[in-house]
Amino acid sequence: MIKRIGVCLVAFLMFACDGTSVAGDVTAESDETLIRNNLKKVLPKVSLTNIKPSPLKGIYSVELDGSELIHVSKDGRFIFTGVMHEISGSSLVNLSDAYYSTSRQTSLSSVPNEDMIVFPAEGETKGVVYAFTDVDCGYCKKFHREIPRMSALGIEVRYLAWPRSGPNEAAGTYQKMKKVWCSEDRKAAMTAAKSGQALDVDSADCETPIGAQFDLGRKLGVRGTPALFLEDGRKVGGYRSATELAAEMKITLK
Repeated sequence: MIKRIGVCLVAFLMFACDGTSVAGDVTAESDETLIRNNLKKVLPKVSLTNIKPSPLKGIYSVELDGSELIHVSKDGRFIFTGVMHEISGSSLVNLSDAYYSTSRQTSLSSVPNEDMIVFPAEGETKGVVYAFTDVDCGYCKKFHREIPRMSALGIEVRYLAWPRSGPNEAAGTYQKMKKVWCSEDRKAAMTAAKSGQALDVDSADCETPIGAQFDLGRKLGVRGTPALFLEDGRKVGGYRSATELAAEMKITLK
């Protein structure tokens, strides 16, 4: 989407910066209304999912299509793309990522447990990782071999389906993953599939959440697998070992 938005914004900003007002009557409209009306002029097909004040005075954070964040001046005339940072003491805080984390947390927590394949922690659950996975992905297989160690450390793994070839009925990987989700014992089926074993499962009439999970992954910016997110919405990238995830979650190693 960013290329499409970029082209529109160039034209919009040239118009805004030449002194011609596109903001309308500031006294008659709220900041949010001004922003919404002006963005709709240049991005008519984009859904403005959320508009709220950013930590920077006079600047609003605007979420587009539930997945992309831009920043807009309160009068709706100036638009900034890219990451917003804040200097906090000696640290540099990524405010854009913090915004996305909240949105991701809401989206991931809305997925029913029964639609995922969950490998629970042993004893107390000290952390949760959501993993968008593909059964034919090499690093997904490597990640899966870390599950016993994660479980022992108190990490629960919640698998969501993300076949890299897409949720296509004819695609081989999709068919394998459909059999996994249609199995009576999904955990055993996931392990078998990632070990290269063929599954003897009749999945012809079985409905799965694979399509919905694939769409969710794309909304959250997944482009490859594994794609890992923590329970608080933080994206921790691709493959991570149990030790690395434990460090991210501040879990003491045994």
